[in-house]
Amino acid sequence: MVNKMEVYSRLINYCDEKGLYVSTYPGIVEKGYDDIPMICANWNKKKLSKILNWGEKYFEGEVEFGWDDEWIACGECYKAVRTNPDSYGWIPSYMWASDSEIVCHNHYEDYDEDIIDFYKNETDKAVYREFYPILEKNGFVCYSPDEYCQKFETGWHPGQTDDPKKVAKDIEENLPGYDYIFKIDSVGQFDISWSVFLRKGDYND
Repeated sequence: MVNKMEVYSRLINYCDEKGLYVSTYPGIVEKGYDDIPMICANWNKKKLSKILNWGEKYFEGEVEFGWDDEWIACGECYKAVRTNPDSYGWIPSYMWASDSEIVCHNHYEDYDEDIIDFYKNETDKAVYREFYPILEKNGFVCYSPDEYCQKFETGWHPGQTDDPKKVAKDIEENLPGYDYIFKIDSVGQFDISWSVFLRKGDYND
């Protein structure tokens, strides 16, 4: 019986020998996908297009084929995560740990300090909802003028006019000495729901 993974390895070697650029991943950590090997390329090219048509049939359910401008590797496990939305409510399964490294949701706790340092006190960056338990574990509490966690909305609908820069300015003026991190709670077709978490700047001292 033919071992399809051996055939997959030969396919990768063939692409390398022929100078056909492909990216390979040992698995997939994107939500909604099976954790199977993945190969990505610009399948519009003639030779690669033939490989795609054959491969999707031959490896059905055992190897995923994707476009190379839509996926990237986690810096820790090297498995694939999607970088482009595939639905209106899509939220990435990764975050940045530095200017040049991303990590998937399976490794957030391993890089919690790096992620926090990258996103804190930035108005144009936001962590995602799955990071909430780690924020709480690291001493962050939701920015709230009342007893509930205040939610903000930015979008096209009436009243969805909250501005992260204005919220950050308010925090800096009224709560000096606190670090803040923005968190995206949900994404819609025309709007975003978000919240802000605070921690004393000397928390680790």
